[in-house]
Amino acid sequence: MSEAWNELMAVWRGDTVPGREYSENCGKVVGYLCDNLPEELLIAADILPIRVRGTGSLDLPLVKQFLDPKRNSRVISPQFVPPLAEALMGETGDYMDRVVIPHTRKAVQELNGLIAKLRRDNPELNVPRVWFLDRAYGPDSAASRFNRNQLALFRSQVEEWTGEKLSDEKISAAIALTNEARALLREFNAWRQEPGSPVTGYDAVAIMGCSMIMPKARFVELLRDVLANKPDLPAQDGRKRLFVGGSPFDHAGAYEVLEKHGAVVVAEDHCWGARCGDFAVSEDGDPFEMLAMRYHEKPACSIALPLERTVKLSTDRALASGADGAVFLVQPGDQLQLWETPDEVAVLEKAGMPVLHLHAFPYSGDCKPEMEEKIASFITSLASEGRS
Repeated sequence: MSEAWNELMAVWRGDTVPGREYSENCGKVVGYLCDNLPEELLIAADILPIRVRGTGSLDLPLVKQFLDPKRNSRVISPQFVPPLAEALMGETGDYMDRVVIPHTRKAVQELNGLIAKLRRDNPELNVPRVWFLDRAYGPDSAASRFNRNQLALFRSQVEEWTGEKLSDEKISAAIALTNEARALLREFNAWRQEPGSPVTGYDAVAIMGCSMIMPKARFVELLRDVLANKPDLPAQDGRKRLFVGGSPFDHAGAYEVLEKHGAVVVAEDHCWGARCGDFAVSEDGDPFEMLAMRYHEKPACSIALPLERTVKLSTDRALASGADGAVFLVQPGDQLQLWETPDEVAVLEKAGMPVLHLHAFPYSGDCKPEMEEKIASFITSLASEGRS
């Protein structure tokens, strides 16, 4: 096995924690939620951006102690949000200087006020200070101007954090670096989807997730090595190929459930998966303006308007992947999926792709026997029917 592959997997498992190492070496670390942070501004300022994620567990002692679900009911919906709060109150938040919470799902946004309140009332938690990054949703010019202004405010805030102005040259270099990472992720995803590829869904989520939880330059170096010297892994021949849609998963537990029943996940439409390689920043023009354009145009957390655009982005990805079937895993309380998932299911079924829609799939991936039986039965049906 290649050393580069092993290092990436160690980062994903948490055997090594690059954010903590960076902080201990006197570097600034800024955490962020959701998938549309203009990380280039942080990288240009020599700040390490780290996307906050849960552990895959719903055993959340700090949430239970400090965030009473009866008084903060919206925080526990959808199910992936409380683990983010747990991480910020625990060891993850401990090494972060700040955390950026964007205008995205309401349950994620609400953490903005809750974390600020926790800082005031429970200083022993050492929860990082919050910066709220606002955003307007819509394709019109007013939304574009608003989003550009929010990015300008964020740039000023980053400069205040470091005490130094951000030059266009540094922003351009950061854009080139993140674009290289996206290009390598697209190449990796193409390898993953090749017939007989050895890459499992677990492997894919780990590699793509590492792009958001370690220094970008090191990630680029490691993934370039992996693609040049592909590790000797068992081929996934004979397994039914699945596309996964629905709620976001910041760990691979859901994929492990699917793959232990004879499938391999070759594509997904959530913000910890193949989307990480999308939407390169244009390098032709003023670097800040090009970054602002991406911030405005890139859907955040699957929120694209009109709804038909969200549906098309997801179903196009599924149909292009060569999947034999699609599984939509919707976590309890994820009301966003009430809007888009039924339409995505309908489009794929009309195109002839078998679909399994699981309405209450747990964030942890620890599903009940009857749900496992549905999954096993669905994958077996793909094995017997095949796809035309």
